[in-house]
Amino acid sequence: MAQVLFVVLYSPEQVPPLLDAWHEAGVPGATILRSVGAYRAHNWLEKVGLGAINNLFTDDDNVRSKTVFAVFNDDHLLEQAIVAAEKAIGGFGGPNKGLLFVLPVSYVEGLRKPGPKTAPATPPASAMDDAEMITRNTPIAQLKETMVKEPVLVHPNDSLIAVAEAIATNPDNTVACVVNQRGHLVGTLPLRVLMNDLFMDVVPEEFMAASTLDDVMAFAQRNRSQTAGDAMLPAVSVKETDTVKDAFIRMHKAELSGIPVVNDVNEVIGCVDRIQLLLLYAKQQKSTKGE
Repeated sequence: MAQVLFVVLYSPEQVPPLLDAWHEAGVPGATILRSVGAYRAHNWLEKVGLGAINNLFTDDDNVRSKTVFAVFNDDHLLEQAIVAAEKAIGGFGGPNKGLLFVLPVSYVEGLRKPGPKTAPATPPASAMDDAEMITRNTPIAQLKETMVKEPVLVHPNDSLIAVAEAIATNPDNTVACVVNQRGHLVGTLPLRVLMNDLFMDVVPEEFMAASTLDDVMAFAQRNRSQTAGDAMLPAVSVKETDTVKDAFIRMHKAELSGIPVVNDVNEVIGCVDRIQLLLLYAKQQKSTKGE
């Protein structure tokens, strides 16, 4: 049976990242509707008067929202679209995020089929030594048995102390993976971020004494962090089909010391960090030189 996926967005600015994520996931098409939340509309009408109801969808950016929907005959593609939406919006569990739900469709005609995905281009050869090329192009899947660690999984509502305890039970990991109720990755919480939050909570006077005004303002903002969801960074990950080069690039851009490994539906299946990748490089280098 076909199914329709609805995403009700809090703000029109959320539409482009959602559509980009769906396009990347292979969703062949979607429809966008103007919409207004009932409580926001009620508050707006109380403020401006019932006579302005005809302008409800045109006059006030604080009221307008968007509803995006797409119809699916493929359950796997539907699951990928849900995962893509959660990553693009940053999850739907917090305030001002939106709403996602799925409904069955008893009959549908004119549904477009997703086109075939093009394979990624083979990276060009370079003048680097063989060991470095092997390292760069090694798929994450080849690391699984010996170098991909068991992930530390936490939830957005977990306290920072609970996250610290979870990492303490698996001290080889430097990044906690924040997952939602479906087990999908929604954010990362590096040990350095966790330590900063806990440090500011335990000894704020030490932090304040050696800080500039900008540091103090940042402290005031970070000190509001009470849960993993408050403190987490955006979700960054690799799949088993990605390469070590992909992992390095994404960790560098996100300033992470480790990165989650996810499957096709964004469930965390492992974690790789920089130390492991450096060990891989050293191992391959020795192997290439015959040591």
